[in-house]
Amino acid sequence: MIYLQVIWAIGLSMLALSLLIGLPQKLQWLLAIGIIALHNLLDQLSFQGVAGLHALWSILHQRDWIEIGQSLRLRTTYPVLPWIGVILLGYCLGRSCFSLGISVAQRNKRLLGYALGSITLFIVLRLINVYGDQPWLLLDSNVQIWMSFFNLTKYPPSLLFILWNTGVGVLILLALSKVEQSAWVKPLIVFGSVLTAFICAETALCDRCTDLGKQSRAIFRC
Repeated sequence: MIYLQVIWAIGLSMLALSLLIGLPQKLQWLLAIGIIALHNLLDQLSFQGVAGLHALWSILHQRDWIEIGQSLRLRTTYPVLPWIGVILLGYCLGRSCFSLGISVAQRNKRLLGYALGSITLFIVLRLINVYGDQPWLLLDSNVQIWMSFFNLTKYPPSLLFILWNTGVGVLILLALSKVEQSAWVKPLIVFGSVLTAFICAETALCDRCTDLGKQSRAIFRC
């Protein structure tokens, strides 16, 4: 069994982005917003039993198993369609906010506008409780209600998951940009610059820890 996870999703999204960066900028914005805003309309769509389409749809939007022959099974843990929208949105924001000729004040104003707009739209849609993710529930305690309110779908990422996390992420980016010369921020910059290397190292470390755990249990059973 092979689980297609984070690096898989990043890789396919970057391949898709390479095909989309030549489009007109307005069309890029339209595609990015359209994918993010509308993909939840496809949640109930399934091609189970339709061999070719089932595999393609499992890659794009539905977490499922893809069976290749008798011995190989692939689990699409991270369907990539919403992530293609996210990476394209990030590319569009980058061009809009970090291009030559954009002053720091203009950049920060645009990023703040996006962040506040994204978080506001999240709150409005979440309160309406009709579209964008599974409904939240009125439960026995306030803590449970808040947990239900922020219980957002990541696999694949829902509209509301993307709105909340990108909005908060951009606010954090703005806050860190004001202290980017501080000594405590520099390790974060290094980490962010070589994130894939850290993901690979983390994966290898987790696998090794899992192996050690299995060996320890075997020893204690003996």
